[in-house]
Amino acid sequence: MRWRWLSAWMMGIPLSGGPACTSDEGDRVGTSGTGGRDAGGGIGGTGGASGAACLARGSGSIEVRITGLPAGLDANLVIGGPLGSRAITKDTTFGEAAGPYVLTPGRVAQPDPIVRTLFEYELGETEFCLEDGGTHRVELAYAPIATSHRLWTNNSNGTGNLLGFLAPSLSASAEITPSIAAVAGAGKDVAFDVDGNLWSMGATVADPHLLRFPRASFTASGEKEADLRIDVADVSCLPAMRAFAFSRTGSLWVSTCGRVVGLEARELDTAGRVTPARSIDGLEDNGDVAFDSSQNLWVTNAGSVIRFDAERLEPLERAITGAPDVELTLRDAEDTRDIVASNLAFDGTGNLWVIDFGGNRVSKVRAVDLESAGTRSVVSEVTITLGVAALLERPAFDESGGLWLALDQNRFGRLGPDQLDTSTDGGAPTVPATLITSPGMGNANRMAFFPAAVDLPLYHQFGP
Repeated sequence: MRWRWLSAWMMGIPLSGGPACTSDEGDRVGTSGTGGRDAGGGIGGTGGASGAACLARGSGSIEVRITGLPAGLDANLVIGGPLGSRAITKDTTFGEAAGPYVLTPGRVAQPDPIVRTLFEYELGETEFCLEDGGTHRVELAYAPIATSHRLWTNNSNGTGNLLGFLAPSLSASAEITPSIAAVAGAGKDVAFDVDGNLWSMGATVADPHLLRFPRASFTASGEKEADLRIDVADVSCLPAMRAFAFSRTGSLWVSTCGRVVGLEARELDTAGRVTPARSIDGLEDNGDVAFDSSQNLWVTNAGSVIRFDAERLEPLERAITGAPDVELTLRDAEDTRDIVASNLAFDGTGNLWVIDFGGNRVSKVRAVDLESAGTRSVVSEVTITLGVAALLERPAFDESGGLWLALDQNRFGRLGPDQLDTSTDGGAPTVPATLITSPGMGNANRMAFFPAAVDLPLYHQFGP
């Protein structure tokens, strides 16, 4: 079969595919002309639009030049052509068979113990024809996504209601100012899509329910305009919006009064009023929402935690009826008091971390204790008590497994991984290993990193 393909190639018959092979000129991956796709969405395809007029005869040279990356960080480019696909990580020039080629670039992340910098590519072409005896130059320019390498939170006063703190400023306890202070009419929640655009909720009843702020607008402080404003139909209570979370498929699940609604990814592309594709009705006092690694939906509801399994979220019917698959009443690690769940976060190994706002507590529920269906009481493995002045909201895990959370006026902090293994009580509350003071911030609210840590079950996770 291979000699027939080679004969056709030598005769100049146009080709868009061929057998994979190996070469000492670079790493070969996949088959000819096959595009890949990274977490950020690469460019796929086979062959090329010019393939019909591009003769696979002879050979030429391909020159690749990469800019915009820090020293030591490899690029991510796949070049697919007549003899297979080649992975490119650095500047290079190599000889290749003439014919049609497809370029598939990918994002890359610079490692960091708190939050990585995510670099996006800019490529002037996605395919080209290499002519016999010719040289083709491929230029791949990278630039950091403006929302990456930062911790983000909402705040409660007028110095900026979306705040971004650069990772290096968070490495030790300090008094710092945010690198970005954005006045944006945004409410208490903050989340990211896979592209690094920041989503929030309207701060007042006059604002839209959901707001999307483009990532490129966060290169500097100042007033920000949402590029997408969405209202959810049939919401008539106050507060209308309580929390939201993206699933790994890009749908957005929003906790409103008495129900949680799901907006499909296609419904998030257009401004205006949206009637949700999915809804979970009949909830009592629902608050925060989160997805686990199996894409089950967890909701705080009247102080307990309930779960709706992933398969129930996918059918075409609009209403999701019936009782939750799991309902947990949580107890502290000493089994002496109830944990009243107000906010949720999953760690990289599937444990659920629950905030008890009124009790100033953070509790860890083991992944194994989340598995069985039905209504149960579960004792937390760890319960950490913070100082009485703390106003705890939804926390966020960093790349090293530390947990960042709001504290008291002008302060937020990090519980180190070792602190997350030790229970404490009100008599000797835990003092976070890292304490960040930011004068004028007011009170921090919910927190998020972009990109999310590599092992977390979040939509804006990138890696490995």
